[in-house]
Amino acid sequence: MGKTRFDANWLQKQDPNGSLYESYIIFNERSLAAGEVYCKICNRRKVTFANRGIASLHDHAKTSKHKDLANIYSSNQQLRLSSSSKVEVIPSRGNRDVSYEPQLSTQSTQPTMRLHVTDGSTLEKEVVWIIHSVMKYASFNSAGKDSKILKLIAPNDLNGFCLYRQKMTDMVNHAIGPYFRDLFLKDVRGEYYSLLFDETEGNNKQKELEVTVKYFSCHLDKVRFFRLESTFLGKATADILLGKIMRTLENAQLPLQNLVMMSRDGPKVNQSLERKINHKLIGERGFQLVSTGSCPAHIIHNAIKYALKEFGIEVSELAKVVYFYFDVPARWEDFVNNSKKKPKKFVKFVETRWVMLGNAAKVLMSNIDELYVLKSKLTHGTKKNLTYHEEAIVRILSMRGMKSMIQFVIDVCNDAEILIQYLESNEFILFRIHEKVKCFMTCWLAKIYDVDKIENVFTEKAIQSSHCKKVASVILPSAVCKFNDDEKVLTLLKEGLIKHVQTLISYLLANNIPHNFYYLFSFLKPSNIFLLIQRQK
Repeated sequence: MGKTRFDANWLQKQDPNGSLYESYIIFNERSLAAGEVYCKICNRRKVTFANRGIASLHDHAKTSKHKDLANIYSSNQQLRLSSSSKVEVIPSRGNRDVSYEPQLSTQSTQPTMRLHVTDGSTLEKEVVWIIHSVMKYASFNSAGKDSKILKLIAPNDLNGFCLYRQKMTDMVNHAIGPYFRDLFLKDVRGEYYSLLFDETEGNNKQKELEVTVKYFSCHLDKVRFFRLESTFLGKATADILLGKIMRTLENAQLPLQNLVMMSRDGPKVNQSLERKINHKLIGERGFQLVSTGSCPAHIIHNAIKYALKEFGIEVSELAKVVYFYFDVPARWEDFVNNSKKKPKKFVKFVETRWVMLGNAAKVLMSNIDELYVLKSKLTHGTKKNLTYHEEAIVRILSMRGMKSMIQFVIDVCNDAEILIQYLESNEFILFRIHEKVKCFMTCWLAKIYDVDKIENVFTEKAIQSSHCKKVASVILPSAVCKFNDDEKVLTLLKEGLIKHVQTLISYLLANNIPHNFYYLFSFLKPSNIFLLIQRQK
């Protein structure tokens, strides 16, 4: 049985509500080939005509959702688009005929696109609610229900108030978004700024270039950032990326001379792009971009990874195994029912973010007694062949001092996470970065090194084994010691602590942390400047 073909004469017919199909039915060649059209009123909802022809369109028009949205769509209270240079006042309910004409384009001789609405007070309320929804990351799909609830709360004050998904999308894309974009661009022009760019694949499977600008606003006295543009890419060569970025800066009217830094990934094409931009900057202003090396956050993540390989890697293995083992709903339900207290849901741990292991380890520690009960059941149960996850749980929890090891990983990762949050903060606090990084490293070095020799580690950029304290004098965190009083276990923990800290600090020093650039920024602090002047005297 063949499919029904689309007939263009359907568009001239009326639906059961008295509207012409051509007023809201849209389509393209691909949709017609698939036997589908879209309803513009219902947020481009698909309507399949391949089996029943125009009867499918009739049935869609009869649905309650389509009728409600059709009434909203035809309401005189809604936002209109006009290509005329004159804006007509459309009569509205009551005596509140107001016309708004925010002009979208002033650089064209053609008739300008204008937005106008007939009720100014209603528009203000709708804009406030849209901005609130955007700031709370609320879904636009809930706009229709929100409008009904708000009308029930204040029917007299919200007469004419009406929002739905497509209207909110249009308002954000064509009115509110451009307004705030203009405010940002006016603020950043004349300031020094940094660019952050990344190539990613969108929902349409096409490669996109996202360009974001970050700068310190003298007007707001804080660091600000916002997305400039998204452009589609075919090939992503350095020349193509350079052309796209330069065009983005030209559209935003941002001078290249004010570019301070660029944040990028590590592929060769991005390195080539940075060299090309440096070449242009040297020709225009005489010096290139400021370079601070690799991202400190990634270096800290990797430092934790290599340190855990020396001591504590079993905690990461346990976190992954337990998460996937209880990802089966039936197992989790049995675990909850057999626990004396309600256990916390296990957290997924991603290996590329090693500092986040601390969050997974906290959940492990919270559920550790229940996990030991599970281990006992698996060991002494009737089940002969254990699964991979069950064998791993039994093996890891059978290790001596496992509780202390989990607590140790929590302590290290917590300190590192605080440091990363500080580095990723949008506040203008660069002058404190050097002392924060140094404080983190000193805190752990002091547990195995002589206090008076720690400064040598930073000046020499290396750890000398002769500076290590003896095992007996190694300082274990108090939270780690409370789980064990066995001297052998404490000795193993101290040995592991030495290996862990040595690897952690050595990796940070090898990757130039604390960086000399941050040391220079530390002199932005007035007290340090005065100290520097006194030393020079």
